[in-house]
Amino acid sequence: MKRLRIHDISIKHKMMFCYGLLVLVSILVLGAVFYSTMQKYIYEQASESYQQTLAQVVLNAEYKLNNYDRTINQFVTDMPFVGAVSYPYKSPGDYSYAFLNTISKIFEVPKKDDSISQLILYKENPTIPESGNSFIDISYAKEASWYPRFFQNTESYTINDYIALSKKKMWIVTDEINQPDYGLAGEKLATTEGLYVGIIKPVIYNHEKITGIFELVLNYSSIFGDLIAPGSLPGDHIIVADDQMGILYSSYEKEVSLQSKLPVALSSQIGSDPSGKFAMVQDGIQSMVLYQRGSDSNWLFLRVIPVDQLFAGAKAIRQLTITVAAVCLLVSLLLALMLARMIARRLSVFTEQMGRVENLELDIHVDIDGRDEIGAVARSYNRMLRKIRELVDQLTISQQTQKESELKALQTQINPHFLYNTLATIKWMAMDGQNQKTMGMVDHLATFYRLSLNKGLPLLAVRDEILHLQAYTEIQKIRLEERIDVVYEIEPGIGHFMTLKLILQPFVENAILHGAEKRKGTTTIVIRAYRRGETMQFEVEDDGVGMSAPARAEHFSVEGGYGIRNVHERVRLQYGPEYGVFLQSKPGQGTKVTVVIPLVE
Repeated sequence: MKRLRIHDISIKHKMMFCYGLLVLVSILVLGAVFYSTMQKYIYEQASESYQQTLAQVVLNAEYKLNNYDRTINQFVTDMPFVGAVSYPYKSPGDYSYAFLNTISKIFEVPKKDDSISQLILYKENPTIPESGNSFIDISYAKEASWYPRFFQNTESYTINDYIALSKKKMWIVTDEINQPDYGLAGEKLATTEGLYVGIIKPVIYNHEKITGIFELVLNYSSIFGDLIAPGSLPGDHIIVADDQMGILYSSYEKEVSLQSKLPVALSSQIGSDPSGKFAMVQDGIQSMVLYQRGSDSNWLFLRVIPVDQLFAGAKAIRQLTITVAAVCLLVSLLLALMLARMIARRLSVFTEQMGRVENLELDIHVDIDGRDEIGAVARSYNRMLRKIRELVDQLTISQQTQKESELKALQTQINPHFLYNTLATIKWMAMDGQNQKTMGMVDHLATFYRLSLNKGLPLLAVRDEILHLQAYTEIQKIRLEERIDVVYEIEPGIGHFMTLKLILQPFVENAILHGAEKRKGTTTIVIRAYRRGETMQFEVEDDGVGMSAPARAEHFSVEGGYGIRNVHERVRLQYGPEYGVFLQSKPGQGTKVTVVIPLVE
């Protein structure tokens, strides 16, 4: 099957294809940029909106935590209460009086607030007896995991250290109350209904010593029950972590694994800024993560939203973009078809006229109007046709000139004066009894005229051209009584190449006429023939009287120059303007003539 090439496709179809492809690429690029910009805009707007929603969630949670913080602060700063739990009682009666009048009032608070589950005092005072879940020995607290983080090296504290400690607090999440390891339940799962949130603050007496640790235990739902904002997207989740990246709350599961940490994919991208956002891919789902730290609790609130949910509205925009692109492409193709037909119709007229030129009908005129490129090409084509007609006429004249030049060259070579002198020489040699020289002269003369005529053919082999020249020079050497010396430097292997006949003899004749016959002594003539690249070069060089000569033979105008110009014109007519005769000569320094023709076998 013949393979279809692009140049075999009509211009109309190529224009439709190129125009359609251009429009398609433009629409696709424009649509992609538009859709990408729209996605980025939606992403930024959504992230800003959800960041504001998260900030509101944090604000609500911090508001609750601050309320409970103020509540417990009322307890630990109540001086009668602090004095009552710090006083060393000597009898149960003294304690009973203080409990009824001061201590018990504090522990009545949980009965007034449903969100408070319990108040616990880890007491340092041994004179206060343990009582249920309200009064517990401080040794239980010292065994808890949070104690070293909050109370370290208190033995060396100064008043300033105790003042700073009194302002601190700690939030914990636990599934057990009144146990030494609560808050450290390992990887055990607990339902949110069985979890509690506790706030811990020290009870400091007179800025001198820790007399106890107060814990306000809250119901888990009172803090984390309404973190997810109304109208949240499917897959929208809230995670709350403490300052150690331990998870306090997660809306992913109804059960919480206590002491579990944030995934590395999350924690590694959280910076030191109080708020921020980043993208995350987990389990093949790409999500946008927003985070903000609580200013009072130092908890880390995170909101994880699947990107697909964010861009749900962008799907309609994408569908609209595709529809608009398809309509624009269809309209563009129809316009391209109309434009291609209009252009192709004019080109068809042009092609038809060019077909007539193939049949050598030069007397035609392409009638295509317009100022566009096709009209300009048509006008140029008409001018070209006129030029071709002129060149054809010139070529006819040139051919006639070539034939006349060949005839003149032949007539020039068959010089009656040369023939007369040669025959006279033969006669005197015969009368003198020089039979061998006479026979040689006759042979050379016969060879000379046989090769000059060459059966009327314009070309002959290089070997025959050299043989013709040798016959001529041998006749002249005998006639001039050895006053010329001819040296042949012919490159081996070039004898079979073809050349125009009689292109060297005129230059040898000039060397003899203007050299040997006009100076004393022997004139040396060197004849060379060799290849150079894709050309054949002949040289005729003599050490005669020389002359003033131009580089090209067409400018030669001295006596005898007609033969040189004749050879030059014949070479150019036969082989082209880049070939011809080149002259080098100075008076008193001899002459060198170079004939350059192409290699022809």
